[in-house]
Amino acid sequence: MFIDKLLLGCQCGPGRFNCDCGFRICLTISWLLLATFPPAIAAAMRVFKPETAGLIGGASKVANGAVSGGYLIGLNKPGEGATFADLPAASKLVIRYASVEVGTISVAVTDQPTRKVNVHSSGALTNFFHNAIVDVAVPAGAMLTVRLATNGVAVNIDQITTIRLRRMLPVVKCDLGSTCA
Repeated sequence: MFIDKLLLGCQCGPGRFNCDCGFRICLTISWLLLATFPPAIAAAMRVFKPETAGLIGGASKVANGAVSGGYLIGLNKPGEGATFADLPAASKLVIRYASVEVGTISVAVTDQPTRKVNVHSSGALTNFFHNAIVDVAVPAGAMLTVRLATNGVAVNIDQITTIRLRRMLPVVKCDLGSTCA
């Protein structure tokens, strides 16, 4: 029954059918593959710890035994910041931070415009963290700057994660010439 509907209107001969018929079959096979095997998402992630950051404007390392590297980056006053160099290509940044205030921090990637990123209180400046996820195109080799702007709120940064998402689709090849065999 399904094949009959698929081939409805096709002019099939011995071992051959017209392109319209072949195109329908190709689309149906693609649809069946996608329905059976949904598109997979592959993610390449890289984590940057405070030990790899350059500190700017008086930012400091804050000792914290609860985090893997033993330190957080403390941004307490406007102008303080941290830079992370040689980032891999990515489509998202995740900033893991602790704060006792609600407001924003500034994020800039190489020569792109600075973005304001919302910060929410985690309840403490250490040991309790939130993640700010930023959709941003990061070119390979880029530099990331996280900074406290004039009206920004104090944060301690635990780590920065870059994420590159890639959709992995099944490949279906079809020949759509004048006649399909």
